[in-house]
Amino acid sequence: MRVTRAIDATHDEVESVKQSALQLMGSQKETMDLFYASDLEDIEKGIKRLNEFSSKSWLVSALLLYTMIFNNSLYRDSGLDWRHYTQQARERLGLDNRDITDQLCAARFFIRHHEKMEKAGFDFQHISTSKLARAELALSLCKNANEVIKKLVETKSFAEFREWYQSLKPAKKLLDNDRIRKEIEPKKFSINGIRAVEISADIPEDDQLRLKNYIKEIMEAMAGGYEPAIIPVYDKKEAKALVSLRDKRRRER
Repeated sequence: MRVTRAIDATHDEVESVKQSALQLMGSQKETMDLFYASDLEDIEKGIKRLNEFSSKSWLVSALLLYTMIFNNSLYRDSGLDWRHYTQQARERLGLDNRDITDQLCAARFFIRHHEKMEKAGFDFQHISTSKLARAELALSLCKNANEVIKKLVETKSFAEFREWYQSLKPAKKLLDNDRIRKEIEPKKFSINGIRAVEISADIPEDDQLRLKNYIKEIMEAMAGGYEPAIIPVYDKKEAKALVSLRDKRRRER
């Protein structure tokens, strides 16, 4: 789970958010009372219930999670710190860790920009939760909240919204060595035709083979413009799990 950055939401900002939530939920007094509750368990039950319904309810759940539990540090009533609290999110809130991150990011953006969103015609009745959860990320790249809100309104799908903000990412900068390097040949362990590594024939054959494979993988990464990383693992199964995690992160970027 990503480390979540808190904002110092002022009293006026929180009260304004509560009024927006009132408009979203209409006459559902039971839900709105949660914004004035002080019991952690009552709020947790309310959030768990809300996450079973519409995207509109998802946003209200996100606002409750942020303003009542996270921003007010009410989670401490559980006797846990934030990290351990989120580990119990499925049981307490009906949310996975990723869901918590998405809801906090969405709520944080909403708190800061909901008035502009309303004026721009953002449809709070039919929310794309994936778009709203990535609005902060888009803002970090775009640096213009009005433009992000415009894209939230205009794009017809999360895929379209994601394609827009990903296009704003700066081009990958090559390392100084990469700019002057003409050719890397992993199989020959050579750079610009010069042998970069020599493995002594005096060490055991098994160790020679392992070292050759490691060096080849490092140079293949360099040849592809990537930054090689050495991470100690217990076995191939653990290594495969790390590769899967890396691939998943690349798909989300």
